[in-house]
Amino acid sequence: MDVDMDRDLWQRHIPSRAAQNRLRAAETWLARSGALPVSIMFRCRTHEPATIISAALETLLSHRARWQYADITLPAASPVSELETGARLVMPLLRKLHVTGASFDTDQCLALLSAPNLHTLVGQLADDTYYSKMRTLRLADADIWQTRSLTTLKLCEIALTYVAPILARTPALAHCWLDIWGWPPAGAGAALPVIHLPKLETLVLTGEAQASEVNSLLNAIATPVLQRLGIAGGFVLGFAPTQAEADVNNLLRLAEKVGCHQALTTLAIAGKGDAWSRLVDHMFAVFSALQQVYAKPDEWPAAVEDFWGTKTVV
Repeated sequence: MDVDMDRDLWQRHIPSRAAQNRLRAAETWLARSGALPVSIMFRCRTHEPATIISAALETLLSHRARWQYADITLPAASPVSELETGARLVMPLLRKLHVTGASFDTDQCLALLSAPNLHTLVGQLADDTYYSKMRTLRLADADIWQTRSLTTLKLCEIALTYVAPILARTPALAHCWLDIWGWPPAGAGAALPVIHLPKLETLVLTGEAQASEVNSLLNAIATPVLQRLGIAGGFVLGFAPTQAEADVNNLLRLAEKVGCHQALTTLAIAGKGDAWSRLVDHMFAVFSALQQVYAKPDEWPAAVEDFWGTKTVV
């Protein structure tokens, strides 16, 4: 079910009755679906509080026990009684959640989420702290990451500070995409404890964080069965013993450090110019299992989406 409360409602001055009609249609279909599981898509503007948006979200949340797949935008601060009570948002059937938020006021509703069977989480929040506050239903005092059901994770524009604690609590993770942004807080940079990810097969690292900080994360993770790696070229720096080492040796030492140099089959590198594409033959020479390399700048978007999208079906 697609409930779109954003499509040019204000931009083109469509009368508010159009939004009311969409809400009534959603209510009708929800009623007709009875007790069946539902897939929800909810779109709204994140910076303009509106009564109709609150009403739409409240209607959808009233059926949350039936949500199986959900792609939702959290609205700007607005009164939603389901959230104001502080009660757990129990979603026992939820397997995949894609949530986008741009308001510090409404991101906090994730702290109320109880989804014990969540397999896939894709998130982009204004406040990254709320990821760690998500709870399970079965384990009242444990966070959602420890359910061992979460296998696919994509976090957009997340600060590196929050990445390591999350990864340390995801033992079943098989596919992970981290879009890391922002500068580290004062005092950051200390060595991280080892993070074991024994089932991780796909890892994508993008963003604009400092390479040295991302390297501290890469130095900490152990991924012995990693097969697919997509990485920003700048994050590869710092793994060779001297500045004179070639870029491919940086890449090899990175793979050796995380433990995947013998398992890696697919590699995509984002960089400017053709510096990486000139090293493709060397990559095949040093990675014994390597089958596919995407090293040209124009190959990156399609390559990463391809080996991410085809391997992360719930």
